Amino acid sequence: MKIIDRLVLTIYTFILSLFSIILILMPFDINFLSIRKLNIYLKVVKNNYFISIIGVALLIVSIRFLISGITTNKRNYIITNTELGELDISIKTIEGLSKKVIEEFKEINETKSSVKIQDKGITLKINGVVDYNIDIPSIGCEIQERIKKHIETYTGINVYEVKVIIDDIKRKTTALK
Repeated sequence: MKIIDRLVLTIYTFILSLFSIILILMPFDINFLSIRKLNIYLKVVKNNYFISIIGVALLIVSIRFLISGITTNKRNYIITNTELGELDISIKTIEGLSKKVIEEFKEINETKSSVKIQDKGITLKINGVVDYNIDIPSIGCEIQERIKKHIETYTGINVYEVKVIIDDIKRKTTALK
């Protein structure tokens, strides 16, 4: 969450807390919140559009925080710390490294890769199409092993899992005479 969001959320929470306390104390016989004083407050508020502006602002802030709470915050970088400072490695970098490994395999085509960051490490998902008459389990295992080794060697990031998904088999084509 950005610093400005935290600041606005703090102010917003404080205002809502005060408003909640007033609403909680209203049923009790407290002098500053008597019905007579409340009527006076309501008469002062009538035709005071500044109060409506405050209400709209609170509504907009509420919607903003509701949306930011619902949407997931996708991290685009994996942050590692070295002796000299912070090292950020982008997801695109990891996808590019895995693509380089996959390009070495002539048996798999039309590949797509995605990276998911987890606490235990990263999970790579590789989708592709294999050639006809290929031993799918052995080529899948070899891809998994080589990608894991390559990513861990060049980034130092733990590869928790490499999922290889074969979407289809490339049909053998024959040339027409």
